[in-house]
Amino acid sequence: RGTFVFKALLDTGGISLMINRRCIPKGTIIHKSTVGEYITTAGVFRSNEEIELDHLGLPELSFTWRFEKIIFHIFDSPQLLYDLILGRQILSTAKMKVDFNSMET
Repeated sequence: RGTFVFKALLDTGGISLMINRRCIPKGTIIHKSTVGEYITTAGVFRSNEEIELDHLGLPELSFTWRFEKIIFHIFDSPQLLYDLILGRQILSTAKMKVDFNSMET
């Protein structure tokens, strides 16, 4: 529990949700998962670990709306500027629409 501020990449080219290992809140339980390879705008990452975060808010989309429970795959990339990579899965859940023709969201 706590308040954390993450820098997120909204990745319309990827589908998964990922969190950079350096940003995992202390005391968070890390679960083993099947090995997956995730292709994102920030690169290709392999992961066999995941965490569950709850009450995640995206103030850029809404100050009041929160995601109940979300599973994030863990990646380890200290040089990457982003803490979270948010793929189409969560963007769809957030009802976000991207119109590349008119360059609007």
